[in-house]
Amino acid sequence: MVCSRHPASSLGSNDYFEHRARYSALNPDGAVLDYARDVGVAASCASTNIPVEHATYQYDARHEMLHDANKTYTYDSSGNRLTTRDGNVLEDSLLYTPGSNRLWKSFKSTGTLDKTFEHDGNGSRHIEVPSCGTCDWRLYYYNSLGQQTGHKFFSLSGQWLGGPLKCFYDPLGRRVQACDDGSSGGGYAGFDGENVIRLTATTPVWRYVHGPGLDDPLVAMYEVGGGAFRKHYYLTDGRGRHLAFTDSVGTNYEGDVTYFQNGGNQAGSIGSSNGFANTRGETPSAPQLSFYRNRYYDQQTGRFTQEDPIGIAGGANLYAYSGNNPVTFTDPFGLCTDKDGKELPKEQCRDVTSDEGTRVYDKAVESGAWTYCKDPAQKDVPNQKGDCTDYVGAAMDAAGLPHLSPTVRTGDFAGSDDFRVVDPSKETVQAGDVVVQGGHAGVLNGQRDGRGRLTGTQNGKSGTQVIPWGKGVRGLDPVEPVIYRRQVPRQ
Repeated sequence: MVCSRHPASSLGSNDYFEHRARYSALNPDGAVLDYARDVGVAASCASTNIPVEHATYQYDARHEMLHDANKTYTYDSSGNRLTTRDGNVLEDSLLYTPGSNRLWKSFKSTGTLDKTFEHDGNGSRHIEVPSCGTCDWRLYYYNSLGQQTGHKFFSLSGQWLGGPLKCFYDPLGRRVQACDDGSSGGGYAGFDGENVIRLTATTPVWRYVHGPGLDDPLVAMYEVGGGAFRKHYYLTDGRGRHLAFTDSVGTNYEGDVTYFQNGGNQAGSIGSSNGFANTRGETPSAPQLSFYRNRYYDQQTGRFTQEDPIGIAGGANLYAYSGNNPVTFTDPFGLCTDKDGKELPKEQCRDVTSDEGTRVYDKAVESGAWTYCKDPAQKDVPNQKGDCTDYVGAAMDAAGLPHLSPTVRTGDFAGSDDFRVVDPSKETVQAGDVVVQGGHAGVLNGQRDGRGRLTGTQNGKSGTQVIPWGKGVRGLDPVEPVIYRRQVPRQ
């Protein structure tokens, strides 16, 4: 729960400093089932006032979000979203190019064609062709590094907006000029690490102050003219999820041009973060496109416009956002976590070595006291009882790797920035790799049995067991296992 209080409130129920966001129910895998957000003066953090958001969630066996408030989603076997419904009413449906995960066509609720999508040879979205002729054409432009340099669309006013050379990047790959920040010349950004701390254009000038985390803005100074500045405040959950943007007394400014057009939304926090309509760094000349450092995200289709720059290390579907589970995960650019819990850019991360992996396996073998636990209240008691992912996390802790916090659940490995997918047909599986199959997880030893199946440990009622992992093993797992390798900071 996130609870913000404003003792000097003068706005009553309209005070957005008075804020409570609560995840009130989780399933056994740690996925959120119920989320509620309230604003306004309340007696305490335990009481409610004016509800502004409430949703319940459901997931499939792969932990993809099936239900979000009134929305219902379906997916194909590759994790591509097929349909969206609002209640029982079909909103849209999507069709993909055979043999790939590239979006091909979208259809309206009536079943008629809405848009056709074209991609270049690198798998980047190049053109969106609307069925209505010129009403909503979109063009995408890229440089030789695959970075999007511009976006152009035909607006409802009958004009082309944007252009091919609107976004610029520094040598570290950071976007120093947005496609549009509300002025004709664009804005130039200054950085502290990966966080934007300054945005300068002809007018206005912004200065941002951040908390200790990534995408965690606290305060912004906005130039209103004549050298005078107005102070604005951000409220986030500390993990980059945006809750409010206010003035000094708590007035909600999210619907003001100060926020959505003139630069207030460029500080990095993610709005509407629990759903597919999440927005980050959106600009007027690129509407409904969120900027997640390495590529853009399309809010309309719930997927990225380009392939994942780290390939299948980010998951088998190169366009999916956070494993189709935005409630549990965000995707600022693909990270690993150091020993203090600080998230690092992927360039500062590496695979665990074979020696480190062997230590993980050895510690997993020693952790035979771990057993299954049916009582959720006792699930996370160290060295006594815990589920299979607690067992994996304990082995990695004992081997001296950075602590996994919170404990990764079986369905979370695909969306976790601390792991990447290993394809056994293309690279060698090593000791210490994590295997997930049929709701179970274990630690592999890098060897195979006489039938060619991977072998490794799993905790059980009688302690550690060394078992084969493969399709049909134990009659419980009809699918092939998925292998993950731990990512840790470079030395």
